[in-house]
Amino acid sequence: MLARRHSGEIMYVFCAGMYRACSTWQYAVASQLVETHLQGRRLGYLSGDQFAAWDDALADDAGCYVLKSHDADERLAAALREGRALALYAYRDLRDVAYSLMHKFGGTFEEVVERGGHLHICLANDRFWRAQPRVLCQRYETLVGDFSQGIRQIAAHLEIKLSEGEVAELADAYSLQANHRRTITYAQQLQAAGYDLADRKNALLYDAHTILHWNHIRDGQIGSWLRQATPRECERLASICTPWLIAQAYEREDDWATRVMPLLDELQKARIASRAAQNELAAFRARTVALQSELEAAHTQLEEARAQLLPLGNVGPRGLWTAKQLHTLARQHPRLASLCKRALDSLRKQAG
Repeated sequence: MLARRHSGEIMYVFCAGMYRACSTWQYAVASQLVETHLQGRRLGYLSGDQFAAWDDALADDAGCYVLKSHDADERLAAALREGRALALYAYRDLRDVAYSLMHKFGGTFEEVVERGGHLHICLANDRFWRAQPRVLCQRYETLVGDFSQGIRQIAAHLEIKLSEGEVAELADAYSLQANHRRTITYAQQLQAAGYDLADRKNALLYDAHTILHWNHIRDGQIGSWLRQATPRECERLASICTPWLIAQAYEREDDWATRVMPLLDELQKARIASRAAQNELAAFRARTVALQSELEAAHTQLEEARAQLLPLGNVGPRGLWTAKQLHTLARQHPRLASLCKRALDSLRKQAG
């Protein structure tokens, strides 16, 4: 790659990983390496059509360019076959991909997997990128376990020599924690600009430089689908993913769903019980708040009554007897309440 870069030709680096599988992390690392060591530049996210337009526009502008993409496209494949590009491809347990997509889109299993068909798209893209030349395939679970090793692999694929100090700096700069901080900052910028992040139409907003969405980073945990899937969803995942899961060594046998179903049944019951307990707790808290409000109101009324009765203590037994008779009369005859009030006011003046 370095020889081609210095020969005055255009070279591309395609970061074309599976959805939700560290392809944005690959893009960040590759962009940093190309900008630092090859004086290249990043192009952001490009579809096949957009890549073709850039390729035509850059025809006379030699250099190294990094772009991110996901979906299969013959024009990207042609650049790889012609030796004008290298590619980085990351993949992940498709079951975790499903629930990560649900989190990102704010959608249900039916919206993302059933009607959206995202896992079928992932499988088609996976077949496409694995069939291309000059592609470095990296497993998500291995990357998040050792980002430093992933950086070394990318640098070697790009024929860039790194010191261990550079590797450590890159691993720290693009750790999950560092990227999470970037997404928080971006979310705050969007909110300050007036975007409603609770609106699902804003779920795919991303920073043009980092390609990080504001909701990009979750916990990154491996196997989190087990805590979220229902038995029915697991059955559906098995029908879509099983051959691929076995081929990529995520499972050994095609009956994996049958074996985990009892566990999912128990987890689902626990989730239902937990939601019920949370609802009861919320109702209890609401009742407590209401009772506290009633108690405060009663206390206020008591203080007001006390303030009204204190002056009457100075008028003697006859005055108190008179006040009591007037109060009884006012309760029996509401229309006389104003008369009672005037009488009490007169007694207060006498007491004063």
